[in-house]
Amino acid sequence: MLKNVLLTLIGCFALLILFMVGSYFYFQFNLKELTPEVRAKLPGEFVQLEDGVVSYYWKGPEKGDIVVLVHGLSTPKFVWDGNVDALVAAGKRVLVYDHLGRGFSDRPDIVYDGDLYIR
Repeated sequence: MLKNVLLTLIGCFALLILFMVGSYFYFQFNLKELTPEVRAKLPGEFVQLEDGVVSYYWKGPEKGDIVVLVHGLSTPKFVWDGNVDALVAAGKRVLVYDHLGRGFSDRPDIVYDGDLYIR
C-alpha cells in the first residue's frame, strides 16, 4: 500500500516537473519581439535607458507623495495592479515599472547585477 502511494506521489511530482519545464520552453520561444510597432499597442509608457527600453506608468495626482512599486525577480509589474488604485485613492502618485527582462521591457542579453540596477 505504502509503495503504491509513494509511486503515485513520485509520478505526480515527475509530471509536475515536466509540465513546468515544458511551460517554460513554450513561453520562452513564443515571446514576441518588442518592436516600436508592438509597443505602440501596449499600455503604459516606454523610456530608452542605457541597457534597453523600460516599460512604466505613472498614476495618481502629480503633487501627491511618490510611491515606487518594484516587482520581484520573476514577475512583471502587473503584480501591483491590485494595490495601485488604493494608493491613488489615498492621494499618492504611483510609479510602476518592469525590470529589464520582464513584462514589456527589453530582454537584453546582459549581466543582471548590482551595476545594472545602479545604471
